[in-house]
Amino acid sequence: MRITILLFVLCNAPTILSQKFEVTFNQCSHFKKGKSLNYENLIQKGGFKLDQDQNGQNMYVFDLTNQEALFYYRGNLVRKIVIKKSVIEGNLVKVEVDDCDINDGSTIPVYCVLNIGNDFSVYPYFMLYYRFEGKVEGNVVYEK
Repeated sequence: MRITILLFVLCNAPTILSQKFEVTFNQCSHFKKGKSLNYENLIQKGGFKLDQDQNGQNMYVFDLTNQEALFYYRGNLVRKIVIKKSVIEGNLVKVEVDDCDINDGSTIPVYCVLNIGNDFSVYPYFMLYYRFEGKVEGNVVYEK
């Protein structure tokens, strides 16, 4: 019996230990903010300048086990990116990836934060942000 249980645990260990988070949303708000890339400061100080709503069948998959992120837009895979850093702090999954600027091909560090809890009163469901032309900008989804 012990051997059967041990074999079951060993065969299912990759699934049990897998850390994959899927973020889906159809509507988000684009924002521009000051110069701080600190997530806590962005949330606490607020004052986002929301300049447009964006729609689409958006989905991001953050696979912390394999250190990769998949970005989908309007249902199509846009790119697969290596995760540079990731951490889970309470209900927040924080991920940093390097994306590239479509204008000049330069590298842009992008920060993504997913709230895996059910309370969105303090932290939004999802936020993606980066520095572009000296300002922090990105997208925010307030609720699931």
